[in-house]
Amino acid sequence: MVPVTAGVLLAAGRGERMGGVQKGLLVWEGKALVRWAAEALLSAGLSPVVVVVGEGAEEPVRRELRGLAAAVVTNPRAAEGMGTSLAAGVAALGAQVGTVAVALADMPRLRGETVARLWRAFLGTERGIVVPRFRGQRGHPVLFDLGRYRGELLALGGDRGARELLRVRETDVLSVEVDDPGVILDVDTAVQWQALTGTGGRGRELLGRQEQGGGGHLPGAKRPGENPAGEE
Repeated sequence: MVPVTAGVLLAAGRGERMGGVQKGLLVWEGKALVRWAAEALLSAGLSPVVVVVGEGAEEPVRRELRGLAAAVVTNPRAAEGMGTSLAAGVAALGAQVGTVAVALADMPRLRGETVARLWRAFLGTERGIVVPRFRGQRGHPVLFDLGRYRGELLALGGDRGARELLRVRETDVLSVEVDDPGVILDVDTAVQWQALTGTGGRGRELLGRQEQGGGGHLPGAKRPGENPAGEE
């Protein structure tokens, strides 16, 4: 029987490196970043999709998700770190959900077909965790077998997210190489936002170099070997 696969989007970060901006509400090409990310998960067939936010952010995020089959869940412990948001997202899933794909809400270039490919890879492996790689860099979404890892995900806390879990369970991790820079491109800093939007002089040049593999990293992008699910 094919497991029910849900999506969890982490949108409760405080955006400290962006001056306190709620990153998921930033608008790129006519849509908020959180909507881009939710649409990618939904287009891959994931259901339900849960978006975890901090207190006070519920209504703005709901407005941006209007018309999508995505639920907003509040994490009252968001200030304690990303781990509590991941735990809150997993706690909101029903017992019928066997697999969860965890992504960040500020990943507007993630493709639905990439998420679907990761899901197919998950169905074809005995391993309990699937992680995408783009040119050697780990990214999101990360898929977890909840039959094996529900308890450990629910116990997460602090700022480390699932990073420690992936380290401890490394032998149960399947890395899938994908031709999608969207799995590593999120918006943590003003420089990354400028690169995404093409402002700040070198934005589109930097994005183009990242996608073509011809000139290093987008400023602030995940580095080779850096574990995913460790920061919002």
